[in-house]
Amino acid sequence: MNPTMDIMKPSENTVDVQYPLYLDSLFVTLPRNIIIVAGEPDSGKTALLLNFVKLNMEAFEIHYFNSEMGEMELRSRLSKFSIPLEKWQKVHWWERSSNFADVIRPNSINVIDFLEITEGHYRIGTWIKDIHDRLRKGIAVIAIQKNAAPTLGGRRRDP
Repeated sequence: MNPTMDIMKPSENTVDVQYPLYLDSLFVTLPRNIIIVAGEPDSGKTALLLNFVKLNMEAFEIHYFNSEMGEMELRSRLSKFSIPLEKWQKVHWWERSSNFADVIRPNSINVIDFLEITEGHYRIGTWIKDIHDRLRKGIAVIAIQKNAAPTLGGRRRDP
């Protein structure tokens, strides 16, 4: 049996994270929230995630799970920010491309760059739920790579 929910209890504390582009002014982040960043390849998902990390790394423990950059590329991207490279050492950087629920830190900020879907696209909901089930006071920010907009009638139309 599922526990009942008491809507009269004091509300949960928010997770006072900052988002690039002042997105935090548009919504409240609560413990166990999943924030999805979706876009086509090379649309700026990693740049947005790294900016998110930069804005929050002083206030939170952050674990960044990276599926496509090696150490050299990551260092190169981080060196383009206007802060010393040493400051980024506060973040826990991990190479990971699957089974993210197994490594989620329940009370931290978990950034997944990116949740790669190579087959069985219908299973993405299960993977996100598995991540959500591991969270307690923490959150997960997940990048999802999607293909370009579907073409009409299954055929690509040239402009």
